[in-house]
Amino acid sequence: MAARVLATAGAALLTAGFFAPWVAGTAEFGARDFSGFDLARLVRNFEVVSTSSRESGGLRATAVLLYLVPALAVNSVVVTWLRMPPRIASLLIVTAAAYAATVLFAMVLLAGVSWTELERELGHPLIGIWLSACGAATLAVAGVLLSRRSGLQG
Repeated sequence: MAARVLATAGAALLTAGFFAPWVAGTAEFGARDFSGFDLARLVRNFEVVSTSSRESGGLRATAVLLYLVPALAVNSVVVTWLRMPPRIASLLIVTAAAYAATVLFAMVLLAGVSWTELERELGHPLIGIWLSACGAATLAVAGVLLSRRSGLQG
């Protein structure tokens, strides 16, 4: 039961963090902050504009990578409440947490490293990144607890 509660809390934190401000804008974007959702939408729009009109309207890979963060978090909650083997559920939850942590780390790295062009447009990390990171950590703990529970049962 503790794994379910932790997974639900972790997914709620991660999803709330996705819609909270992740990074501050700089330069011409200095008047606004960007959430994970805003960044995914902007990336999608930039990619649509840069391609031919016959391909417009389709989701592009980079945007999908960002949209998967809250989707996998919600999937983790569903997995904990389904009657599936705890080892499989644990693997899915830990994978979702690792994926979210990787995306968050990449975002902080891209915004802060001078060899990318993003560091001129994106400023320092804001509360949404840290909220999402706490959610990912909580999901990971839930996955480990679920794994240990399966070890005790099997």
